[in-house]
Amino acid sequence: MQSNRRLEFYDSEKSFPKHIFVFRAGASESDFKKIAYWERQAFDTAFAEVSSEMMKPIGFSVPKKFALTIIVCQRNANYRLISSGGSGFMSAPPPEENCPPGTVLDATVMNPSLTEYNLVGHRASEGTTAKPMLCTVVVDTAEPRVSLSELENMTYILCFQHGNCFNSTAVPGVLYAAGELAKRGRSNWRTFTY
Repeated sequence: MQSNRRLEFYDSEKSFPKHIFVFRAGASESDFKKIAYWERQAFDTAFAEVSSEMMKPIGFSVPKKFALTIIVCQRNANYRLISSGGSGFMSAPPPEENCPPGTVLDATVMNPSLTEYNLVGHRASEGTTAKPMLCTVVVDTAEPRVSLSELENMTYILCFQHGNCFNSTAVPGVLYAAGELAKRGRSNWRTFTY
């Protein structure tokens, strides 16, 4: 699967990607080591397949190394961000207490042993708080490493990729689409089990 995507990228750009960003959901903190080992190994294997089996006989030059960044996004974290602006806690109407979309928390309450940040990617239409998404960088092989502010900005920009609405969503568009495809696949599987 990854091999085919790299070939499609080569066909359109006439070069291979130098840096691959992977946004992943559905994993808890206990899965981070497995993801860092197994999924990184799967990407390395797929890239080696492209370089050795498919490209050398044709005569294309393949970069020896590529940078990989895997970010795990969790929506079930128990964080709530409330705006510090205004006259005090719970004194303003609920919509005014909400943090605006794009608000990021990447210090003070975050795990110091991990590279992680909380992002409010969407506007809370009802209620008092938009539930932030906890993003943890599990793998980053780039030299130099991608800065945290660049990752935060990229994640927020990807929250605007939903195909049916112009507002930002709670998760990056690629994760939203993957979740919808998984729901559809699960529904089809349950309907047509033999």
